[in-house]
Amino acid sequence: MTPEQEQKLLKSLYDRLFDAVTFTPEGGRETSFGRETTFVQFSKNEALRKEDFANAMSPTNPQGDQRSALAFSEMVDQVPNVAADYTPSGRKLSETYKLIVDNANTRNDVDPEQKRIYDQAYDFLNQITEIPNFDGSPTAVPGPTPIVQTYNNNQAAYVTAYSGYRAAQNGYNFDNLDDQRAWQAVAPALQLNVDSTWNRWVQQGKANVERAQNALQTTINDLTSAAIAAAQSQMSDARWMSPLPGGAKVDAFICLTHRLGNRRKWRNRLLIKEFIFE
Repeated sequence: MTPEQEQKLLKSLYDRLFDAVTFTPEGGRETSFGRETTFVQFSKNEALRKEDFANAMSPTNPQGDQRSALAFSEMVDQVPNVAADYTPSGRKLSETYKLIVDNANTRNDVDPEQKRIYDQAYDFLNQITEIPNFDGSPTAVPGPTPIVQTYNNNQAAYVTAYSGYRAAQNGYNFDNLDDQRAWQAVAPALQLNVDSTWNRWVQQGKANVERAQNALQTTINDLTSAAIAAAQSQMSDARWMSPLPGGAKVDAFICLTHRLGNRRKWRNRLLIKEFIFE
């Protein structure tokens, strides 16, 4: 394969993947990845072992393995260079975020009514769950409320459904008459899956959760000081975990719940980054 052919093939793969993850179904339905704010990168010749990330410590698994959390943190705690292929810039995401919040400053006063609305919306979306320990002292773990967890699950199902629809559609050559007829045979079932996951999402509180999320957004301007203070507390030195032998310290903010598939290795890692510009 010539370099020109390789570039053409890679461009085709990028275009198909980007099209699949940013696909917006008909009927004004929303997409989780906007075309204007999504950036896709490939990480070449990188193998991942699921055993390295098994039973990782996280907010939902506080008794998990710190070594797995460290491995996951080191994998995701990278600011990539802006290029077609993924390459780490050498800058840590956690350190960059900490630098931003530590140097942030605001003198906005908090309006009591705005704070009341903010607190109501926050409590609607978040809860503290106590996980028992063997010594009788429970661990308090922050997480989503049941309606938010249902929202997240339904959103994931919907995104999977319409991404599957788009990926399947991209597999057909519509210049070919046989492919045109074959697509007509499978499209209704795929569309039904998109419709059913969307309807389930709507019926199980989508509007309620988004109303609370919007309340947070509309009151956040008066709570900028509180938000910055909370972020500074989250990224304070006291939050960093003690270093493990041979590894850097792990910020608890980066120890996120994750899910890996059943395959032992991935030769290429697909990274989908969404940037929000305000």
